[in-house]
Amino acid sequence: MQADKIMEGPIKKSTTSVFDTINKKAEALDIFNRYEKANNSYVKAQVENIQILGMSEPVKLADIYSTTMISTSIHRRLYSTEWAELDSQKRNKKIGKYKSTTRADDFIEKENRIVVLAGPGAGKTTLMKYTALSYIDNETFEKSNFKTKKTPFFISLPELADTELSVIEFISERIKIKTHEYAIEYVKRKLNKGEAIVLFDSLDEVSNEHRDRIFKIIEDFSKCYETTKIIVTCRVADYNRTIEGFFEIEIARLTEKAINKIIRAWFKGSPKKARELIGHLSVDKDVYSLTETPLLLSLLCIQYANDLNIPNRKTELYSRCVDALIRLWDTSRGFRRATAFSALTDDRKEKLFSDVAYKFLCRKEGKYIFHEKELTLVISDFIQKYAMERTLAKEIINEIESHHGIIEKFSAESYSFSHVSFQEYFAAMAVVAKRKELDFVKENLTNLKAASIIIFMVSLMDDPSPILKLLMQRSDLSGITNYPAMSKRTELLSLLYRCMNSGVCIEPELRNKIYVHIAYSQIEISKIYSKATTYPIAKLEGDGVRHMFFYIGKTRKTLSAALLSYRKLSNEILLSPNMSYSDVAFAIIDKYKVNNEPNSKIIETSVKTCLLVPLVGANPKRVLKKLQELNVTNKEDSLLAKIGEDNMKTIVDSYIDNAQ
Repeated sequence: MQADKIMEGPIKKSTTSVFDTINKKAEALDIFNRYEKANNSYVKAQVENIQILGMSEPVKLADIYSTTMISTSIHRRLYSTEWAELDSQKRNKKIGKYKSTTRADDFIEKENRIVVLAGPGAGKTTLMKYTALSYIDNETFEKSNFKTKKTPFFISLPELADTELSVIEFISERIKIKTHEYAIEYVKRKLNKGEAIVLFDSLDEVSNEHRDRIFKIIEDFSKCYETTKIIVTCRVADYNRTIEGFFEIEIARLTEKAINKIIRAWFKGSPKKARELIGHLSVDKDVYSLTETPLLLSLLCIQYANDLNIPNRKTELYSRCVDALIRLWDTSRGFRRATAFSALTDDRKEKLFSDVAYKFLCRKEGKYIFHEKELTLVISDFIQKYAMERTLAKEIINEIESHHGIIEKFSAESYSFSHVSFQEYFAAMAVVAKRKELDFVKENLTNLKAASIIIFMVSLMDDPSPILKLLMQRSDLSGITNYPAMSKRTELLSLLYRCMNSGVCIEPELRNKIYVHIAYSQIEISKIYSKATTYPIAKLEGDGVRHMFFYIGKTRKTLSAALLSYRKLSNEILLSPNMSYSDVAFAIIDKYKVNNEPNSKIIETSVKTCLLVPLVGANPKRVLKKLQELNVTNKEDSLLAKIGEDNMKTIVDSYIDNAQ
C-alpha cells in the first residue's frame, strides 16, 4: 500500500505530533508499520496462548479453539411462556427471529456494537482472544468467517479501571513502550478511520466502585468513534444495565461437534485417549453435561489426562468442578469477588446448594426449575440458621448467580442449577447427610431419573453395601420368562454396574460377588431368549455394541424394547471399562459350556459374544483371542463366521492398531 494512501492529506503540522518531523513519504510508511507491528506484537502476546485452571502450562489457543456459537435471545430476560415458545421454535427448526444460534464471527462481522454475555467459564475471554488473534494472524483469519481485516486493541477493563487513563491513552501507552511517545496519533488515526476493533474484556470483574465510571467511558468512547467496531464481555448476571446502541448476545453451550473437536485437540498426540473419553461421555450423561462450558470441559480433560478412570473418580470430578466455580476460577486469574455476606462462607454455600437441590428434586414431582418465590423461601429458611436476616435471601441469590453460576436464572421469574447433574450431585450429598440413602433407593428403584442421584450417593457413602445388595436382589433374572420384566431388571443391572464403577467402598468379597452376578445375569438373559428360540449376537460397530438376533418361528413384539435395555448394559461395560469386572467375566466365559442340544452352536455364539464383545474396552487383545477361538468352531457356518470376522476386524482397526 502506498504511503500517500495510508497517510492521506498533508502531514499534520501540530507540534505534538511526530509526523511533523517526517519529510519523506517512505519514512511515514516505515513509522506507520512500526506502530502496527508494535501493537500486533503486544496483542499477540496477550491472546495467542491460553492457560485454563489446572493446566501445567499454556497451550496455543488456535490448537484447542472451536467455533463459538451465540444466541440473540437472552434467556434470563424471557418469561417462561416466552422461553417455552422459543424452545418450541428451536425444536421445529424455524428461522428468522427464532433462529437458535449463529456463529459468533458471522455476527461480529455484521454488527459494530456488541455485548457478549455468558456465565463463568463459558468462553467470553476466549472468544475475545480468538477474535483479536484472527485479525493479526493470517492463517487464523482464513479459518474464520471474518471478511474485513481490522487492527485489534485488546483492553482488560479491570486494568483500565485501575488507571486514570482514557481508552486511547491506555492503548497507546502499551504501544509507546516499543515505539515512542507519539503512538497516540497512530491509535487516533485507526479509530477515526474505522479500521480498528476495540475489545473490552471482563466488565464483570470491574469493582462496584468503578463500575459506573467504566460504563460511562465505554458509552462516551462509542459515541466518539462511531465507525470503530466495539465488543464488550460481561457475565450475564452482572450486566444489570444496558449500553445504548449495543446488541446483546449470549454464548451458547458447546455442541457435541465442538466438544469432540476440543477433546481431540486436547489429546492430539493420543487419539486413543480422545476416542475413549468421547465414548465414555456418550453413555455417562451426568459427566457429559459438564462439557457444555469450556472451563468444565477443560477440567474434565485435565483429569482424564492424569487419571484415565473417570467413572471411579466421578464424585471427585464433581467436587473439583464445584470447587473451581466457588473458589478457584476467579482467584486463578488474580481476582476475588467481594462478598456482602461474610457469614455465608464457601462451605456454607455448598450446604445451601445441597439444601436447595434436595428440597426441589427429592419431592414427589422432582423440580429442576423453580420459581423465584420458591427459591427465595428455601434460602430464607436456610440462612436464618446462621443468624442471617431472611430478607437477605434475594440479594444472596443475586450474588451466587453473579459469583459462581452454579444456580442461575432460567427465565425472568425462575431459576435452575446451571447443570442438571450439579443438582443431582448436591441432592445426593443431602440424602447421605440425612442418612436416608436406603429409603431413597427403595422409593426410586423404578424411577430412571433418580439413577444419577443413586450413583452419586453410593460413591459418597462410607458403606453402600445395603444399597448394592438391594440392587442385586431386584435385578435377579432367575425365573423371569417375559421380556418386559427382563427389560426392567436389565435396567437395574446397568444401574448396578454404574454404581460399582463409581469408586464404591466395599469389601472385596462383596465386590467379586456383584461382578459374578452381573456376568451370570447376561447368560440368564440369553437363556430367556433361547426359550423363545431367539438368539442375540453382539456386533461391535463404530458407535458401540449392537445386537443382531436369530429366531426360529415367530418373535414377540416386545423383543426390541428388551434388546434396547440389554444394549444399554453392554455399552456401559464397553465404554466404561472395569478391569476387575472383565477378569471375572473372562473366568466365567472359560468355564461356560453348552450341552449337546439343538442349536448348540448358535447358543454358544450368542452367550459368548454377548459377554465378550463389551469387554473390548478393558482388554481388546484377550477378547480378540477368544473370538478367534470361537470362530474356529464356527468355520463351517458362513454367517456366524462372517459376524466373527467383522468383530475381529473392528477390534484390530479401532482398539489395537491405534492403541498408544
